[in-house]
Amino acid sequence: MTNEANKVKLTREVLFEAIGSISEDMLLKSEQHLPKKEPTAKRITLLVSMAAAIFIVCGAIVFLGILNGPNRNIFLYPQEALSGGCYQESTSGAAKPNYSTSTSAASKKPTSQTNIENIFEWALVFNEIEEPPQGDRAYIPGYFEEKLTSDLLEKILPEKLHKGMINSAVAGFDGEGTLVNLTMRVAYLGYDGEIFINVSEDESILKDYIITDDEKISCFCNGIYFTCYNYSSDHYEIYEAEAEIHGLYYHFEIKSLYQNRTNAEKIMKLTMESFTTFETAPDLSLITPSYTPPYENYALPYESAKNDETFGKYLPEAMPEGFTDEGTRRYIDSNENYLSTLYTKGLNEISYKVTFYDEETMGRRFTNVSDEKNYDLNLYPIPRAETVPEELMEIVNNPIFSLDELTLNTVLKRAYYVEDAGDVSGPRINFSVILDNENGETIIIEIRSKGVDPQWLFDNLTKLL
Repeated sequence: MTNEANKVKLTREVLFEAIGSISEDMLLKSEQHLPKKEPTAKRITLLVSMAAAIFIVCGAIVFLGILNGPNRNIFLYPQEALSGGCYQESTSGAAKPNYSTSTSAASKKPTSQTNIENIFEWALVFNEIEEPPQGDRAYIPGYFEEKLTSDLLEKILPEKLHKGMINSAVAGFDGEGTLVNLTMRVAYLGYDGEIFINVSEDESILKDYIITDDEKISCFCNGIYFTCYNYSSDHYEIYEAEAEIHGLYYHFEIKSLYQNRTNAEKIMKLTMESFTTFETAPDLSLITPSYTPPYENYALPYESAKNDETFGKYLPEAMPEGFTDEGTRRYIDSNENYLSTLYTKGLNEISYKVTFYDEETMGRRFTNVSDEKNYDLNLYPIPRAETVPEELMEIVNNPIFSLDELTLNTVLKRAYYVEDAGDVSGPRINFSVILDNENGETIIIEIRSKGVDPQWLFDNLTKLL
């Protein structure tokens, strides 16, 4: 038995012996000293002795509970002590247990006389996931971002983070200038990494995780339920957590080297805990863009598209005979500016996308016609994942040629045939060409086709020269 246990046992024995002696010896001695002819005084003394015995018994119970109980502060702060803990939530949708003794526990903040860490010790419990979640957020037309000033951020947040310093905050908007999300980067003194906090009124910021276990574990702190996840990626440990707090959705994420994972978990926990003490939600209504970039996103008839001032003249005068317009679109935002169209005839199809050429993102796919290993599909039988060298995969999949170098033979070398039941047997072709406009800007035309004559593609492109 440990010294701690011995101490508790001895304390119990001493207390119970004291209680026993009070209930017998003290009462007997008090009776011996009472005057025989003063029954009133005897009764008063008896009542005082009984009160003392009851006081010691209650004190002993409280003392033993504080000394030996797992939640010893429950006697000092009954509501706060119940405000933290972990529970296992079944993915079948079982009801969550009610940990709170107060209806306002979700927004209750500890008073200045108490401290969260002294009241209870809640733990992060991570769900292991099978693989990292794919993608970041759903596509948002016209999405753009704007950095927030520190003064504005102070107005948005109801309080400062406990020991945390926000290095930067960025607001994301859709093309109409409506706020989509707020992303904060939080750092702590003595810790090299940062934790990213994404806040939104839309639950679409929450990710779709596939966990390894049948049941999902959730943690509970100050009336808020957190679901935490952990996975490894490229020698890093990734910790993520999600919650709904005061009607807003939160996603927390921190990336750490394996040897620093303990500190990363502490930072994660401290940051999450800080948001549970906020009495109100951040006031996202204060966030408005200082400038809304141009945004256009609309469908239009093909004949109207040919009159577009920027890209219209790069479309074919007419599509192949028998093909019908399935959709022509004009799109402009802070990141993209293009005109696209799709025509079909049964299972045959042809699509054009005309936009500005970007050397930084597209330059790796540019090739000279003389460098056939970069585009000749006759060199790489299907399945190409097994025949195309890894370093050439990107350019072979979608090469870019200068239009003034393009030949019919080049187009033919991009054609391949697939004998699929229920599909057309015509040539499948994809490639892009670049040329300069009258302003010296480089235009790129991206072409994909199935069942279209290679000669038709070549003839319509060379008309632009």
